[in-house]
Amino acid sequence: MKVNEARFKEVIDTIEVPDSIREFTNNIPQLYKEGNLSAGNDSGKVKPISRTKRKWFLPGAAAIAAACILGSGFISPTVANVLQRVPFLEMVYDEGISPFYGFSDASHENMTTKINETVQDNGVRMTLNEAVYDGIRLGLSYTIEVDKDLESIGTRLVGKDLGVSFTFNEKKPENWGYNWESRKVGPNTFVAVQSIPYVKQFGEKDLNVSIHFTSLGEENNEGKIIKGDWVFKHIPIKKLDTKLIEPNKIVTTENITLQIAKIQISPLTTQITFDQSRSKAKKYSIVVKDDKGNQLEMKNTTRSANPLETPVYETEFKTIDHDTTFLDVKVINDKNKDETAEIRIPVK
Repeated sequence: MKVNEARFKEVIDTIEVPDSIREFTNNIPQLYKEGNLSAGNDSGKVKPISRTKRKWFLPGAAAIAAACILGSGFISPTVANVLQRVPFLEMVYDEGISPFYGFSDASHENMTTKINETVQDNGVRMTLNEAVYDGIRLGLSYTIEVDKDLESIGTRLVGKDLGVSFTFNEKKPENWGYNWESRKVGPNTFVAVQSIPYVKQFGEKDLNVSIHFTSLGEENNEGKIIKGDWVFKHIPIKKLDTKLIEPNKIVTTENITLQIAKIQISPLTTQITFDQSRSKAKKYSIVVKDDKGNQLEMKNTTRSANPLETPVYETEFKTIDHDTTFLDVKVINDKNKDETAEIRIPVK
Protein backbone atom coordinates (compact mmCIF):
# COMPACT_ATOMS: atom_id res chain seq x y z
CA MET A 1 0.00 0.00 0.00
CA LYS A 2 2.84 2.38 0.77
CA VAL A 3 4.24 1.83 -2.70
CA ASN A 4 0.92 2.81 -4.27
CA GLU A 5 0.65 5.85 -2.03
CA ALA A 6 4.13 7.01 -3.00
CA ARG A 7 3.37 6.51 -6.70
CA PHE A 8 0.18 8.50 -6.39
CA LYS A 9 1.81 11.35 -4.46
CA GLU A 10 4.67 11.56 -6.95
CA VAL A 11 2.24 12.23 -9.79
CA ILE A 12 -0.30 14.30 -7.87
CA ASP A 13 2.40 16.79 -6.84
CA THR A 14 2.91 17.66 -10.52
CA ILE A 15 -0.73 18.56 -11.18
CA GLU A 16 -1.68 22.17 -11.80
CA VAL A 17 -5.12 22.80 -10.31
CA PRO A 18 -7.34 25.88 -9.95
CA ASP A 19 -6.90 28.17 -6.93
CA SER A 20 -10.35 27.12 -5.69
CA ILE A 21 -9.09 23.57 -5.24
CA ARG A 22 -5.88 24.74 -3.60
CA GLU A 23 -8.02 26.70 -1.15
CA PHE A 24 -10.17 23.62 -0.62
CA THR A 25 -7.16 21.67 0.65
CA ASN A 26 -7.06 23.88 3.76
CA ASN A 27 -10.06 21.89 4.97
CA ILE A 28 -8.44 18.50 4.39
CA PRO A 29 -7.96 17.70 8.12
CA GLN A 30 -11.74 17.80 8.54
CA LEU A 31 -12.32 15.73 5.42
CA TYR A 32 -9.80 13.03 6.20
CA LYS A 33 -11.77 10.65 8.35
CA GLU A 34 -13.00 7.07 8.33
CA GLY A 35 -16.09 6.44 6.23
CA ASN A 36 -18.70 3.69 5.89
CA LEU A 37 -18.67 1.53 2.81
CA SER A 38 -21.93 1.59 0.92
CA ALA A 39 -22.74 -1.94 -0.16
CA GLY A 40 -25.60 -3.45 -2.07
CA ASN A 41 -26.56 -6.69 -3.74
CA ASP A 42 -28.89 -6.19 -6.69
CA SER A 43 -30.06 -9.04 -8.83
CA GLY A 44 -32.42 -10.33 -11.46
CA LYS A 45 -32.95 -14.09 -11.40
CA VAL A 46 -30.22 -14.42 -8.88
CA LYS A 47 -28.38 -17.16 -7.08
CA PRO A 48 -27.09 -16.43 -3.59
CA ILE A 49 -23.90 -14.42 -3.37
CA SER A 50 -21.90 -14.27 -0.17
CA ARG A 51 -21.09 -10.70 0.81
CA THR A 52 -18.90 -8.78 3.20
CA LYS A 53 -19.34 -5.24 4.43
CA ARG A 54 -16.26 -3.32 5.50
CA LYS A 55 -15.19 -0.01 6.98
CA TRP A 56 -12.15 1.61 5.46
CA PHE A 57 -10.38 4.91 4.90
CA LEU A 58 -7.95 6.32 2.38
CA PRO A 59 -4.41 6.66 3.77
CA GLY A 60 -2.57 9.99 3.89
CA ALA A 61 -1.63 10.86 0.33
CA ALA A 62 -4.69 9.17 -1.11
CA ALA A 63 -7.04 11.16 1.12
CA ILE A 64 -5.28 14.40 0.21
CA ALA A 65 -5.33 13.55 -3.47
CA ALA A 66 -8.98 12.56 -3.36
CA ALA A 67 -9.82 15.81 -1.62
CA CYS A 68 -7.82 17.89 -4.11
CA ILE A 69 -9.21 16.17 -7.17
CA LEU A 70 -12.73 15.25 -6.17
CA GLY A 71 -13.61 17.23 -3.08
CA SER A 72 -14.94 20.30 -4.83
CA GLY A 73 -16.76 18.31 -7.49
CA PHE A 74 -14.45 19.70 -10.18
CA ILE A 75 -12.76 17.34 -12.61
CA SER A 76 -10.76 19.14 -15.29
CA PRO A 77 -9.47 17.46 -18.45
CA THR A 78 -5.97 17.62 -16.94
CA VAL A 79 -7.05 15.86 -13.78
CA ALA A 80 -9.12 13.35 -15.73
CA ASN A 81 -6.02 12.49 -17.72
CA VAL A 82 -4.02 12.06 -14.51
CA LEU A 83 -6.67 9.75 -13.07
CA GLN A 84 -6.11 7.46 -16.03
CA ARG A 85 -2.38 7.08 -15.35
CA VAL A 86 -2.12 6.99 -11.56
CA PRO A 87 -3.14 4.10 -9.29
CA PHE A 88 -6.04 5.91 -7.61
CA LEU A 89 -8.61 3.17 -8.19
CA GLU A 90 -5.86 0.67 -7.46
CA MET A 91 -5.65 2.04 -3.92
CA VAL A 92 -9.42 2.03 -3.55
CA TYR A 93 -9.51 -1.66 -4.48
CA ASP A 94 -6.62 -2.42 -2.11
CA GLU A 95 -8.63 -0.90 0.72
CA GLY A 96 -11.42 -3.42 0.24
CA ILE A 97 -14.03 -1.73 -1.91
CA SER A 98 -13.98 -4.42 -4.55
CA PRO A 99 -16.10 -7.56 -4.06
CA PHE A 100 -14.15 -8.98 -6.97
CA TYR A 101 -10.96 -10.44 -5.57
CA GLY A 102 -8.00 -9.77 -7.81
CA PHE A 103 -9.19 -6.45 -9.28
CA SER A 104 -6.29 -4.70 -7.56
CA ASP A 105 -3.84 -7.36 -8.78
CA ALA A 106 -5.20 -6.96 -12.29
CA SER A 107 -4.71 -3.21 -12.12
CA HIS A 108 -1.15 -3.66 -10.84
CA GLU A 109 -0.25 -6.12 -13.57
CA ASN A 110 -2.01 -4.29 -16.42
CA MET A 111 -4.40 -7.20 -16.92
CA THR A 112 -7.51 -5.02 -17.09
CA THR A 113 -9.14 -3.79 -20.27
CA LYS A 114 -8.94 0.01 -20.16
CA ILE A 115 -12.20 1.59 -21.30
CA ASN A 116 -12.55 5.17 -19.98
CA GLU A 117 -15.87 5.77 -21.74
CA THR A 118 -18.25 8.41 -20.35
CA VAL A 119 -22.03 8.84 -20.71
CA GLN A 120 -24.21 11.55 -19.20
CA ASP A 121 -27.93 12.04 -18.54
CA ASN A 122 -30.17 13.85 -16.07
CA GLY A 123 -27.33 15.34 -14.04
CA VAL A 124 -25.37 12.10 -13.71
CA ARG A 125 -22.05 11.54 -15.45
CA MET A 126 -20.85 7.92 -15.48
CA THR A 127 -17.42 6.78 -16.61
CA LEU A 128 -16.75 3.10 -17.18
CA ASN A 129 -13.06 3.05 -16.27
CA GLU A 130 -11.87 -0.51 -16.77
CA ALA A 131 -12.94 -4.13 -16.79
CA VAL A 132 -11.43 -7.48 -16.00
CA TYR A 133 -12.75 -10.88 -17.08
CA ASP A 134 -11.25 -14.30 -16.45
CA GLY A 135 -14.04 -16.60 -17.60
CA ILE A 136 -15.27 -16.98 -14.02
CA ARG A 137 -16.60 -13.52 -13.37
CA LEU A 138 -16.58 -10.04 -14.82
CA GLY A 139 -15.51 -6.95 -12.86
CA LEU A 140 -16.33 -3.39 -13.93
CA SER A 141 -15.19 -0.15 -12.30
CA TYR A 142 -16.94 3.21 -12.54
CA THR A 143 -16.53 6.84 -11.55
CA ILE A 144 -19.92 8.50 -11.01
CA GLU A 145 -20.50 12.25 -10.67
CA VAL A 146 -23.94 13.57 -9.67
CA ASP A 147 -25.42 17.05 -9.33
CA LYS A 148 -27.43 16.07 -6.24
CA ASP A 149 -26.40 15.63 -2.62
CA LEU A 150 -26.29 11.85 -2.16
CA GLU A 151 -24.66 9.86 0.63
CA SER A 152 -24.40 6.67 -1.42
CA ILE A 153 -25.14 5.50 -4.92
CA GLY A 154 -26.32 2.23 -6.35
CA THR A 155 -28.66 0.81 -8.96
CA ARG A 156 -32.23 1.23 -7.83
CA LEU A 157 -35.30 -0.97 -8.14
CA VAL A 158 -38.21 1.02 -9.59
CA GLY A 159 -41.29 -1.16 -9.97
CA LYS A 160 -40.06 -4.24 -11.80
CA ASP A 161 -37.10 -2.39 -13.25
CA LEU A 162 -33.86 -3.48 -11.65
CA GLY A 163 -32.10 -0.30 -12.71
CA VAL A 164 -29.55 -1.97 -14.96
CA SER A 165 -29.54 -4.58 -17.72
CA PHE A 166 -26.82 -6.29 -19.72
CA THR A 167 -26.16 -8.11 -22.93
CA PHE A 168 -23.12 -10.33 -23.34
CA ASN A 169 -22.06 -11.20 -26.88
CA GLU A 170 -25.45 -9.91 -28.09
CA LYS A 171 -27.37 -12.20 -25.70
CA LYS A 172 -29.28 -11.43 -22.52
CA PRO A 173 -28.40 -13.63 -19.53
CA GLU A 174 -31.03 -16.07 -18.29
CA ASN A 175 -29.77 -16.45 -14.74
CA TRP A 176 -27.67 -13.62 -13.45
CA GLY A 177 -26.90 -11.39 -10.54
CA TYR A 178 -24.22 -9.00 -9.46
CA ASN A 179 -22.54 -7.35 -6.53
CA TRP A 180 -22.25 -3.57 -6.36
CA GLU A 181 -20.13 -1.62 -3.94
CA SER A 182 -19.43 2.10 -3.96
CA ARG A 183 -17.40 4.63 -2.05
CA LYS A 184 -18.05 8.36 -1.79
CA VAL A 185 -14.82 10.24 -2.51
CA GLY A 186 -16.19 13.78 -2.73
CA PRO A 187 -19.40 15.78 -2.15
CA ASN A 188 -20.83 14.56 -5.45
CA THR A 189 -18.41 11.93 -6.71
CA PHE A 190 -18.31 8.16 -6.19
CA VAL A 191 -16.21 5.23 -7.30
CA ALA A 192 -17.95 1.89 -7.69
CA VAL A 193 -17.19 -1.70 -8.60
CA GLN A 194 -19.69 -4.10 -10.14
CA SER A 195 -18.97 -7.82 -10.08
CA ILE A 196 -20.90 -10.29 -12.23
CA PRO A 197 -20.27 -13.99 -11.53
CA TYR A 198 -22.62 -15.65 -14.02
CA VAL A 199 -20.81 -15.15 -17.31
CA LYS A 200 -19.77 -18.75 -18.00
CA GLN A 201 -22.97 -19.29 -19.97
CA PHE A 202 -21.51 -17.12 -22.73
CA GLY A 203 -18.54 -19.37 -23.41
CA GLU A 204 -14.83 -19.34 -22.84
CA LYS A 205 -13.98 -16.36 -25.02
CA ASP A 206 -13.70 -12.58 -25.05
CA LEU A 207 -16.84 -10.63 -24.19
CA ASN A 208 -18.69 -7.89 -25.99
CA VAL A 209 -20.73 -6.17 -23.30
CA SER A 210 -23.53 -3.60 -23.43
CA ILE A 211 -24.79 -2.05 -20.18
CA HIS A 212 -27.95 0.03 -19.75
CA PHE A 213 -28.56 1.84 -16.45
CA THR A 214 -32.05 3.32 -15.97
CA SER A 215 -32.11 4.30 -12.30
CA LEU A 216 -29.49 5.25 -9.74
CA GLY A 217 -29.67 6.66 -6.24
CA GLU A 218 -29.25 6.21 -2.52
CA GLU A 219 -29.70 2.86 -0.86
CA ASN A 220 -33.00 2.68 1.08
CA ASN A 221 -34.10 6.21 0.18
CA GLU A 222 -37.04 6.31 -2.20
CA GLY A 223 -36.86 10.11 -2.33
CA LYS A 224 -33.45 10.08 -3.96
CA ILE A 225 -33.91 8.04 -7.11
CA ILE A 226 -32.51 9.44 -10.35
CA LYS A 227 -34.05 8.06 -13.54
CA GLY A 228 -32.29 8.28 -16.87
CA ASP A 229 -30.52 6.40 -19.61
CA TRP A 230 -26.84 5.68 -19.23
CA VAL A 231 -25.80 3.28 -21.96
CA PHE A 232 -22.42 1.73 -22.71
CA LYS A 233 -22.63 -0.07 -26.05
CA HIS A 234 -20.54 -2.93 -27.40
CA ILE A 235 -17.61 -2.74 -25.01
CA PRO A 236 -14.97 -5.35 -26.00
CA ILE A 237 -13.36 -7.04 -22.99
CA LYS A 238 -10.52 -9.49 -23.32
CA LYS A 239 -10.59 -12.75 -21.40
CA LEU A 240 -7.54 -13.60 -19.33
CA ASP A 241 -5.90 -16.98 -19.79
CA THR A 242 -7.18 -19.66 -17.41
CA LYS A 243 -6.26 -23.25 -16.66
CA LEU A 244 -8.92 -25.95 -16.35
CA ILE A 245 -8.31 -29.17 -14.43
CA GLU A 246 -10.92 -31.94 -14.23
CA PRO A 247 -9.69 -34.28 -11.48
CA ASN A 248 -13.06 -35.98 -10.80
CA LYS A 249 -11.68 -37.07 -7.45
CA ILE A 250 -13.92 -38.09 -4.56
CA VAL A 251 -13.29 -37.25 -0.94
CA THR A 252 -15.43 -39.29 1.42
CA THR A 253 -16.22 -39.78 5.10
CA GLU A 254 -18.96 -41.77 6.82
CA ASN A 255 -21.61 -39.19 5.93
CA ILE A 256 -19.96 -37.01 3.30
CA THR A 257 -19.27 -37.90 -0.31
CA LEU A 258 -17.90 -34.96 -2.23
CA GLN A 259 -16.76 -35.11 -5.84
CA ILE A 260 -14.21 -32.52 -6.93
CA ALA A 261 -15.33 -32.13 -10.52
CA LYS A 262 -13.36 -29.14 -11.80
CA ILE A 263 -10.71 -26.66 -10.76
CA GLN A 264 -10.39 -23.48 -12.79
CA ILE A 265 -7.35 -21.30 -12.12
CA SER A 266 -6.96 -17.74 -13.38
CA PRO A 267 -4.63 -14.88 -12.44
CA LEU A 268 -7.49 -13.51 -10.34
CA THR A 269 -9.23 -16.43 -8.67
CA THR A 270 -9.31 -20.20 -8.17
CA GLN A 271 -12.73 -21.82 -8.55
CA ILE A 272 -13.46 -25.38 -7.42
CA THR A 273 -16.64 -27.17 -8.52
CA PHE A 274 -18.03 -29.66 -5.97
CA ASP A 275 -20.79 -32.22 -6.51
CA GLN A 276 -22.43 -33.30 -3.24
CA SER A 277 -25.33 -35.28 -4.71
CA ARG A 278 -24.28 -38.49 -2.93
CA SER A 279 -23.71 -36.92 0.46
CA LYS A 280 -25.85 -37.72 3.50
CA ALA A 281 -24.55 -34.74 5.44
CA LYS A 282 -25.43 -31.44 3.82
CA LYS A 283 -23.65 -29.17 6.28
CA TYR A 284 -19.90 -29.34 6.12
CA SER A 285 -16.87 -27.10 5.90
CA ILE A 286 -14.20 -27.10 3.22
CA VAL A 287 -10.58 -26.12 3.84
CA VAL A 288 -8.17 -25.81 0.91
CA LYS A 289 -4.41 -25.39 1.35
CA ASP A 290 -1.66 -24.95 -1.22
CA ASP A 291 1.62 -26.87 -1.38
CA LYS A 292 3.19 -24.41 1.08
CA GLY A 293 0.54 -25.07 3.71
CA ASN A 294 -1.22 -21.74 3.18
CA GLN A 295 -4.98 -21.87 3.56
CA LEU A 296 -6.78 -20.35 0.58
CA GLU A 297 -9.19 -17.59 1.48
CA MET A 298 -12.73 -18.53 0.47
CA LYS A 299 -14.66 -15.62 -0.99
CA ASN A 300 -17.85 -16.84 -2.63
CA THR A 301 -20.01 -19.94 -3.11
CA THR A 302 -22.91 -20.38 -5.51
CA ARG A 303 -24.99 -23.41 -6.42
CA SER A 304 -27.02 -24.51 -9.42
CA ALA A 305 -30.00 -22.20 -9.89
CA ASN A 306 -32.53 -25.02 -10.39
CA PRO A 307 -33.21 -26.87 -7.10
CA LEU A 308 -34.15 -29.98 -9.11
CA GLU A 309 -30.69 -30.15 -10.65
CA THR A 310 -27.75 -31.98 -9.13
CA PRO A 311 -26.52 -29.87 -6.19
CA VAL A 312 -23.31 -28.57 -7.71
CA TYR A 313 -21.47 -25.82 -5.86
CA GLU A 314 -18.88 -23.50 -7.35
CA THR A 315 -16.61 -22.10 -4.67
CA GLU A 316 -14.17 -19.29 -5.36
CA PHE A 317 -10.91 -18.82 -3.50
CA LYS A 318 -8.21 -16.23 -3.75
CA THR A 319 -5.87 -17.13 -6.58
CA ILE A 320 -2.90 -19.44 -6.04
CA ASP A 321 0.74 -18.73 -6.85
CA HIS A 322 1.77 -19.65 -10.39
CA ASP A 323 4.29 -22.21 -9.10
CA THR A 324 1.78 -24.12 -6.93
CA THR A 325 2.02 -27.85 -7.63
CA PHE A 326 -0.91 -29.25 -5.64
CA LEU A 327 -3.90 -28.37 -3.46
CA ASP A 328 -5.01 -30.24 -0.35
CA VAL A 329 -8.80 -30.29 0.03
CA LYS A 330 -10.21 -31.17 3.44
CA VAL A 331 -13.88 -31.60 4.36
CA ILE A 332 -15.21 -31.43 7.91
CA ASN A 333 -18.67 -32.50 9.06
CA ASP A 334 -20.11 -29.47 10.87
CA LYS A 335 -22.14 -31.70 13.20
CA ASN A 336 -19.19 -33.92 14.05
CA LYS A 337 -15.86 -32.11 13.79
CA ASP A 338 -13.97 -35.39 14.20
CA GLU A 339 -15.41 -36.64 10.92
CA THR A 340 -12.94 -35.39 8.33
CA ALA A 341 -11.30 -36.48 5.11
CA GLU A 342 -8.59 -35.00 2.91
CA ILE A 343 -7.41 -35.46 -0.66
CA ARG A 344 -4.48 -34.03 -2.65
CA ILE A 345 -5.09 -32.68 -6.16
CA PRO A 346 -2.14 -31.99 -8.52
CA VAL A 347 -2.53 -28.66 -10.33
CA LYS A 348 0.65 -28.70 -12.43
